[in-house]
Amino acid sequence: MIELVKVKKSFINFNPLGFGKAKETIILNDVNFETKERDIVGIIGKNGTGKSTLLKLLFGSLKADSGEIRFNGSSELYDEVSKNFSLINNNDRSFFWRLSLRQNLDYFQSITNKVNNEIIDLLLEDLSINRFLDKPFYALSSGEKKKALLYRGLLKDPEVLFFDEFTQSLDLPSKRQIIHFIKKLNNDYTKTIFWVTHDLSEINDLCNKLLVVKNKEISFHENTKEADNFRNFEKYLED
Repeated sequence: MIELVKVKKSFINFNPLGFGKAKETIILNDVNFETKERDIVGIIGKNGTGKSTLLKLLFGSLKADSGEIRFNGSSELYDEVSKNFSLINNNDRSFFWRLSLRQNLDYFQSITNKVNNEIIDLLLEDLSINRFLDKPFYALSSGEKKKALLYRGLLKDPEVLFFDEFTQSLDLPSKRQIIHFIKKLNNDYTKTIFWVTHDLSEINDLCNKLLVVKNKEISFHENTKEADNFRNFEKYLED
């Protein structure tokens, strides 16, 4: 479904004083892997290794310096298809904090071309969003704000979803509820999911494949349930 072939991404750092040579910082180099439809792919690595950069390349908000990113074998198709992907992170500043959640969601729904009402109904029921729809956004708990972010990310019925440290700061019951819902999206609605996390228990519980980002490269693991390998992954999270 999604394939990366010899992908490289770097950033150019310029001296703020205006002298000296610009310096290239390579973030990802010669990255190769392929995922299939309905995979849940975990992404782990130390802070600053390029996990978020990888996510933005896959999402389409960053362009690779070289190499190809393909969807069903086509790099040309990827640019068009990726417009219907969703990147769901912890940035709640794009909501209107003095409006109620209902007013926020009505607004986001009004500017979305395609809305999957079945998934929206599922969100309202399974995540109990109806209970706090009329609260002003600033008064929502961190868990309620996560559910609002999830709601907005699912409005356009994306084929692929990208989550960047989404359960960070959640208490255990809220985290379990979110993980249960992600599984339901994958099983019942055939969503392909990329899941960036520092929590190996989430990888073990949720993901069937794993990308480990280390030293500008990525190792791809077809099966996260291989216990011998899994125990060694902890070293990739230690800063």
